[in-house]
Amino acid sequence: MSRAATRVALVALAATLAGLFAMAHFADRLIFIPPPSSYGPDLPGLVHLPTARGDAVAGLFAEAPGATSAVLFTHGNAEDIGQLSDFVEAYRALGLFALAVDYPGYGLSTGEPSEPGAYAAADAALVWLEGRGFPPENVVLHGRSLGGAVSVDVASRATVAALVLESTFTSAFRVMLPWSGIPGDRFTSLSKLPRVRCPVLVIHGTRDEVVPFAHGREIFEALPPERRTAWWVEGAGHNDLLWVAGERYWRELAAFLEKTVGHGDRPAASPGPEPAPPSRD
Repeated sequence: MSRAATRVALVALAATLAGLFAMAHFADRLIFIPPPSSYGPDLPGLVHLPTARGDAVAGLFAEAPGATSAVLFTHGNAEDIGQLSDFVEAYRALGLFALAVDYPGYGLSTGEPSEPGAYAAADAALVWLEGRGFPPENVVLHGRSLGGAVSVDVASRATVAALVLESTFTSAFRVMLPWSGIPGDRFTSLSKLPRVRCPVLVIHGTRDEVVPFAHGREIFEALPPERRTAWWVEGAGHNDLLWVAGERYWRELAAFLEKTVGHGDRPAASPGPEPAPPSRD
C-alpha cells in the first residue's frame, strides 16, 4: 500500500472512530426527540406515576368494566400520550383495561429522556397496574417503534401475559448502521429476546423507511417458533401502518388477544387518524 493510500485509510478509520464515539456520547440526544406536549393537566384519564429514578411520568388510562387483563402501551419516539386517547379507547373496547405511559421528558413527565428512564417509566406503570388488580402475568405489553424496545426489556425481566412488537428495531444503532455490537449501543432488544417467555406478535410494515423491515424479520426469527406470530403489513411505512392496515389492524390484535388472554372477541371501531409527526425512532 502506498503512503498516500495508507494516509487515506488512517483518516477514514479516524473519522469512523470519531463518529462512533460521537454516537455513543450523544446517543440520548440522537435517539430521543420528544415533541412539544400535546396535552394539558385536564386530559381525561391522566395519572402521574412515580418512578424508581425519582421522576414522575404521565400515564393515560381507560377502564373496561369487568376486565381481567390489561394492556400497557409504550409509544414511539415523536409522540406522547396526548395523541393516544383513541388508541387507548380502542383497546378498552376490546375488553382490556388500557394504560399508555410517557417517558421522562415527554408530555408532562418530569426528568430527561434516557434509556434507563424509559425502562423505569414502564416499570412504574406495571406497579400502578398491579395496584389496580392487574399483576404482570395479566398484562399485555404493546410497544411501538422505540416503545417496542422498552417493552422487550420489561418482558425480559417480568412474567407478562403477552407481547406485541410493532415497527420496532433490533437495537438503536442498528437503525443507522449495518453493524451489531457497536460500543455504546442502546436498546439492544435482540440480545434480550431469549429471556422473553411469553407469546409474541411481531407487526412490521414491508416499506418501513425508518426501521427497515429486516429488523422485524430478525426479531421474529430470534423467537421460538411456538411463541411467535408475525403480521407483515404489505405496503406500510413507519408512520402510516395504522392507516394502511385499516380495520384489519384491530382484527389482528383481537385474534392475538383472544388466543393469549381470552379477550379481544368484541368488535372495536378503528380509532380515527392520530397525529403522526415524522419519527426517527
